[in-house]
Amino acid sequence: MLTLNLALQLIVCLPLEPSPAEQVAASQPAGAESRPTTSPARSAAMRKPEQARILEQLIRDAERPRPIIPDATAAQARGKATNGSLLLEGTMIVERAGRLIRAGEQLLLETRLDGQDSPRKLPLVPNAWLEAMEGEAAAGNTEFIVTAEVTRYRGQNYLIIRKARRQVAHGNLSP
Repeated sequence: MLTLNLALQLIVCLPLEPSPAEQVAASQPAGAESRPTTSPARSAAMRKPEQARILEQLIRDAERPRPIIPDATAAQARGKATNGSLLLEGTMIVERAGRLIRAGEQLLLETRLDGQDSPRKLPLVPNAWLEAMEGEAAAGNTEFIVTAEVTRYRGQNYLIIRKARRQVAHGNLSP
């Protein structure tokens, strides 16, 4: 027990020697550790990132003058049909009331588009939404609210149904 006590006293009383890292730090002048060992390359600081080049190109494109669209085609450019004219490819028809009609083997959506007095019949491209609409039509519901994308093929518009829901008649309570 005595030897253990003596050994602990010797360990506590002995001065500790500095580590090699502390010896190196002590040999350097004050403030030397804050300086970088190498300087960054100047070419990296002068180079523009790719995003800056893309942003400059977008700004230049936005500032370029746009062509003036004549009044006859302005409605069509906004995606509105003018008495039987074709709609532009990619035009979205959003939340529009329509009736599903069968003409032979082809299914049509009869709907009124903006700026038209008479309803327009547009053929439908087969997809899962159209299949669901056919199921509802077989049960007797032919009125729908649809969101569709317009496509063109050989001088005729077609609709691709993106969303459809049955239009519910509220009887006396409808607005």
